[in-house]
Amino acid sequence: MRLADVAAGGYCVARHEGQVVFVRGGIVGELVRVSVTQKKKKLLFAQVEEVLEASSERVSPPEPFSVRGGVGAFELAHMSLSAQREYKARVFAQQARRIGGEEVAAQLARFGFGVPADEQSGAAPVCAGSDGVRAGADQDVLSASPIQPLDARSLPALPALERLGIAEELLEQGLGYRVRVDAVVLADGQLAMSAFRAGERKVPVPALPFAHPLISENPIWQGVNSGAWRGKLKPGRIRLWASAEGLRVYQDGKLWGYEAQSVERVFEVEGEPSVLMKLPGASPEKDRCFRVAADGFWQAHAAAPAAFLGFVKSHLTGEYGRVLELFSGSGLFTPTLLEALAPHGKLLTVEGSEEAVGYARENVSDTRLTQLSGWIDAQTISEQLATFGTPELVVLDPPRAGAGPQTLEALSGCPHLIYVSCDYAALMRDLRAALLVGYRIDNLRVFDAFPHTHHVETIVSLKR
Repeated sequence: MRLADVAAGGYCVARHEGQVVFVRGGIVGELVRVSVTQKKKKLLFAQVEEVLEASSERVSPPEPFSVRGGVGAFELAHMSLSAQREYKARVFAQQARRIGGEEVAAQLARFGFGVPADEQSGAAPVCAGSDGVRAGADQDVLSASPIQPLDARSLPALPALERLGIAEELLEQGLGYRVRVDAVVLADGQLAMSAFRAGERKVPVPALPFAHPLISENPIWQGVNSGAWRGKLKPGRIRLWASAEGLRVYQDGKLWGYEAQSVERVFEVEGEPSVLMKLPGASPEKDRCFRVAADGFWQAHAAAPAAFLGFVKSHLTGEYGRVLELFSGSGLFTPTLLEALAPHGKLLTVEGSEEAVGYARENVSDTRLTQLSGWIDAQTISEQLATFGTPELVVLDPPRAGAGPQTLEALSGCPHLIYVSCDYAALMRDLRAALLVGYRIDNLRVFDAFPHTHHVETIVSLKR
């Protein structure tokens, strides 16, 4: 079958005898032979078994990250990075129209996320053979993707990334970027990752080139039943961190460190299990570190925190009297927002995790700052604003599920929102809600913060 268009979740779409088929492992325009993996009502799901006419953008992914290799993560690794970004831009535009609606789609089109006329009219896109380009498609999306890579060539203002221990050429290939990796130790000591939609089935992973060198070059990938790792980890889930203090591995309440100076050594880290993550500044003396729970959250891409802060800083205007930060985590945006306050201004941060708030208080403190933990919804926001007052700026970085329409409605009296999102569908739903209560999209940046996957990170400036 010929792959005719993209679909969310890493799929391409084809039709076979009138049946819609969602295909994993292909590129738009390719002619492929597939095997059906699942049937849902009138929809078929399949994976590529053989490429009969290949796109010029097809590359050979490292095993086991090919579709047939079985790992669920890094599902776009068979595409060149430029093709991945074209795919993501197309899905972003689709989701804008289908979930956000016409007004959201129209506003996002100003930033390069146009939807081809053939889709707007309901007609099926026309394939143009094996080069992966569709006749009639929006060429702004397909030839110059508005998805922003996270490397120094694309973002010259990024701080010197060598201070994060990553060679720039690795980042430009989408390699070496992940500073946080979840894996599983198998009974034989090998590390593995989850198979694609296969329940508890795991696939052994002998190497992970997408991870930071502190993680990818560690002998842990040779197995934990020998060498310095022998006897330290048991079968089960682990989280690996490339921290400012070196490699850290978390499992079941214990944190392990690794060093290889004169002698290779694995040691248990004393104290509460936490990791120190570096945020590079404009110069080494301006570097900053944040302590985060070892089972907590920090952006997976090494360059993401600096890039996201750069966007936020560029949208701060004047000195604020009141600023509200929701879903504030361990305090990534908090120091920057404090710098934007007037001398007698106030910053209120609210985070759902009490543990994260504890580390946030360790990471930053100021007499103008109040850091609270608690459930974040429309009711609690209304209660907080009744005592805090209406903020001139709200920065919110919700989890994948998004903030929700009721939360956006509760914030509708605030003149400026900066919204951070890692999920297409949740973002479009919330943008639709924001526009309904009077906001407009002032600016937007979509970052390729998860190369070789279908995910992106978006930051939107919304103003009334």
